[in-house]
Amino acid sequence: MFDAAKVAEDMRIWWENGSGDKFILEQGVNGITTWSTWNETKVVKLMRSNYVRLKARENETIGEVDRAKCVMPMPTKLHSRASRVS
Repeated sequence: MFDAAKVAEDMRIWWENGSGDKFILEQGVNGITTWSTWNETKVVKLMRSNYVRLKARENETIGEVDRAKCVMPMPTKLHSRASRVS
C-alpha cells in the first residue's frame, strides 16, 4: 500500500513556504547536512526515479506523486534555515 507521507518523509522533501512550485531537499554527505531548493519538475523526476507513480491507478483520482506532494509539510523554521544556507 502506498504511503504518501512516508515517501515525503523518507525523501526529506518539504514545500518552500510562499513558493507554490519550489521544494526544499535535505541532503547529507559525510555527516554534513545541506539544504537545497528544487523546482517541481526536478522533484517529480526524483520521485519517479524512486518508482513513485505519476499516473493515477484505476479508481484513483490522482497519482502517487501528487499524493506525496499534498502531504509535504511547510515548516517555517526549516524555510528560514534553508534560505540562509542556500
